[in-house]
Amino acid sequence: DANVTTAKILDANVTKAKIENLTDYTVLGNVSGGAAAPAEVTILDEDTLVTDSATALATQQSIKAYVDNLPAVRAHCTFDGTLTGTNAPTAGSGVTSVTRTSTGKWTINLSVTAANASFTCLASSSAQSGGSANNATGAWPSSTTTAQVDRETSDGTGSDGTELISFTAIW
Repeated sequence: DANVTTAKILDANVTKAKIENLTDYTVLGNVSGGAAAPAEVTILDEDTLVTDSATALATQQSIKAYVDNLPAVRAHCTFDGTLTGTNAPTAGSGVTSVTRTSTGKWTINLSVTAANASFTCLASSSAQSGGSANNATGAWPSSTTTAQVDRETSDGTGSDGTELISFTAIW
C-alpha cells in the first residue's frame, strides 16, 4: 500500500520495545528552531561523538557517556604562601594540606588518588602587594597523591609572596 498513513497503523502495533531497539535512526522534525518545514533528522547513538553534523542529534546516553569520559578537575585549592609547616588550604576540595618545604616551594597533599603520576597540574599567583617583581609559578605531579608547587622571582630565587597561591589538578 503506497498510501500508508499514521491513521492506518494501529496503536497496538507501535510498542515501546520496538522503538527502544532502534540504534541509529531517522525521524521527521524541525531542528532549525524556526518555522522551517520538517525534515529528516538522524539520531545517533555513539559514545565518542565523533560525527560532526549540523543536523544529526545524539542520544542522552551518548552525551552522558562522552561527558563522563572527559578529564575533570579532581583537586583544587588556594593557600597562603607565607605560612610555614603544614597547613590546611584556605579553600578548595580534594586537598588535605599544603606543606611548605622551603622558600617558594610547597607539597600539595591530595585527599584523592590519581590513576598514575602523570596528571595535569596548574598553579598561579600574583605579584607581591605593592611589588613589581616578576614571579613564575609552576606545578607538577610528584606521585599519585602529591604535587609540587614552586614560585620564583625572575632571578630564580624562591619567593613565598604575600598573596594567595592557587593550585588545580586534572585527570
